[in-house]
Amino acid sequence: MDVKVTYHVNEVRVLKHLNLRDLAALSGVSRSEISNIENNLTDPTIRTLCLLSRALDVSPEELYSFEVIL
Repeated sequence: MDVKVTYHVNEVRVLKHLNLRDLAALSGVSRSEISNIENNLTDPTIRTLCLLSRALDVSPEELYSFEVIL
């Protein structure tokens, strides 16, 4: 059994009418790191996920979902 984690930072960022530069300034996370997360090139640390969730005014749980693959 595997677990696939998907991050929804991009969807929330767009709904909040923020660009990468705005979110980087609000969160303290670099634009390149946010871009890598949004493009599924890297997984955020818990700290990064918390910084992004605070900047986006959502709970950390709202930024990800997971699917169990049997």
